[in-house]
Amino acid sequence: MADCDLCGCSTSRDVFRKEEWQLVACDECGLVRVDPRPEAQQIAAMYAPTAGYQLQRLASSSRYSRWEERRCEVLARITGPARQAPARLLDVGCSTGGYLERARAQGWSVQGIELAKHLAVYARTKRGLPVEHGSVDDVLERFGEQAFDVITLWDVIEHLPQPLRAMRDLYRALRPGGKVYLATPNLAGWVPRYHWQVVRRLWKIWPHPEPPLHLHQFSRDTMARLLSAARFEDVRFAPDEIPLWYTSGFRGAPRWTEWLNGEMHAPRARRLYLMTLPVFLAARLCGGGDSMIVCASKPVANRG
Repeated sequence: MADCDLCGCSTSRDVFRKEEWQLVACDECGLVRVDPRPEAQQIAAMYAPTAGYQLQRLASSSRYSRWEERRCEVLARITGPARQAPARLLDVGCSTGGYLERARAQGWSVQGIELAKHLAVYARTKRGLPVEHGSVDDVLERFGEQAFDVITLWDVIEHLPQPLRAMRDLYRALRPGGKVYLATPNLAGWVPRYHWQVVRRLWKIWPHPEPPLHLHQFSRDTMARLLSAARFEDVRFAPDEIPLWYTSGFRGAPRWTEWLNGEMHAPRARRLYLMTLPVFLAARLCGGGDSMIVCASKPVANRG
């Protein structure tokens, strides 16, 4: 059993098993992780087109791709326009470049990193974006220290085998006063907690975690601890949400035929959606979403 990446604790408790993947929680900090962690070659294979990774993003138009385009617009508004010229922005795990394209339109000099080769090729050839194929560890050193004003990780940090090391590397890649933005599922959100208390007992399933692609599961507490350990300051949180159709198992916002006949690959999708909807809407009203947007800063007085 590997030590916790966040605090180094060597002991943990079993939380849940999803298919063949065991989820454990660190006894010291509470960070939930997949154990044993897949090897580097296994992780790379998960993001290959032969594994079907995000092939729906390459479709010309689908319910999923239309939702993703709207999502990219929201994220671009969060980072906002470049405040100076030139201002450099790095998007880690940039996928097909939908967000980067919008950031470029707002005046940023953009750069992307993407582990899935077919998505990186799409971003370069279809959108004309400078995207490097590889992991953060492999690619980041090519840019040097203090190279970027803003770094973003949209739904990426939960995929990283060593998130603390990655955030320390990204800290060095930021200029003093620079900001990091990220989005990640919130393990302590109302929907995952409801599913843990109710759905797990009814059907022996917990829809929230997605091992082995999601290697870690964060809460606000563990995320704050991670960023502090990487020397970031002024950590701010905003509620976010995962679409309920996605959590329930639909491939997009449900159509009438799916309501009538159900989703073939997810037979409980309709029931799960309906029973979760009141909790989902209450979480939206009260800021208890099952995802979070996080912003943190590198101090202006650079400490290295």
